[in-house]
Amino acid sequence: MELNKYELLNRSYSFVSFDNSSLTIAVKNLEDKTVNVITLDNVKNVIGDVNITNKMITKCETDDNGNKILDLIIDNQSLKMEYTNYSICSIKVFENYIALYEDELIEMSGEWEKEFSTFGYLKNEAKDLENQRLIIAMDCNTGKPVGYLYGHKYKTINASATIPKNSCVFELEEIFVKKDYRCKGIGTLMFNAIEEKIKKEGISYITLTTATKDYKKIFHFYVEELGMTFWHARLFKDLNNEENKWLHFIFRIYW
Repeated sequence: MELNKYELLNRSYSFVSFDNSSLTIAVKNLEDKTVNVITLDNVKNVIGDVNITNKMITKCETDDNGNKILDLIIDNQSLKMEYTNYSICSIKVFENYIALYEDELIEMSGEWEKEFSTFGYLKNEAKDLENQRLIIAMDCNTGKPVGYLYGHKYKTINASATIPKNSCVFELEEIFVKKDYRCKGIGTLMFNAIEEKIKKEGISYITLTTATKDYKKIFHFYVEELGMTFWHARLFKDLNNEENKWLHFIFRIYW
C-alpha cells in the first residue's frame, strides 16, 4: 500500500508530532472514526517549520535518487522532508465494553502503577470500573486495547469558585495510553470523543484531579492541548529529603 494513497483517502483530521528524527502523523476518517497513526523514521533535511498548526499531508513519494519525500502543507506553506521508513497503526475508539475488555483494562492499569508516575496510584480492580463511562482506544491491526478513559457524571449541590450550583459535570477519573502508543494523539482522541458525547447529554463541565509527578507534561496536555483551565493545587515539600529540590503538587483543572 502506497503511503500517499493511504493518507489521502483518510485526510479529514490530522495530528503531527515531530521529535528528534521521527515524525508521527495521525489522520482520522470521519466516516468510521478510525485514526491512522503513521510514524516516519530517520527524518532529515527538513525544509520548513513543523511547529505550526493546520497541517495537511499532500504527497509521500520516492524521488529519482531513491529518497523518500514527505510533502506537507502547513498554513498554506509547503514543508518537505526525507525519511527512510514508515509504519502504520490504525486506532479506533469505542464506548463502554467494560465486561468484554475488563482484563485488558486492569492490565493497563497495572502498567500505570508500575511506572510510578503518579503519587499513590494503585492498579484498578473490577469494582473500580463499575458504573463508569468508558472510552477505549483499540489498535485495529492487533484488535487489542491500547488506551482507556473513564469517568462519571454528577450534579453539583453547591456552587464553587468555578462551577455554578446544580451544574451537570463529568468527572474524568482516569486516562491512560500504553507507552508504545503515546505522543500519537490517542489521548486527545479519547478526550474529544467523551467531550462530544457528553455535550449532547447537557453536561456543561469536565473536571479532573491529578497527582502526577511530571506536572509540566500534564499541564501541557490538559491546559495547552485540550484547553482546560487550571483551578487549584495542593503542594508539599519533603523537609526530610535534602535531595528533593522540587515541590510536588496535586492540582485540579476543569473544562
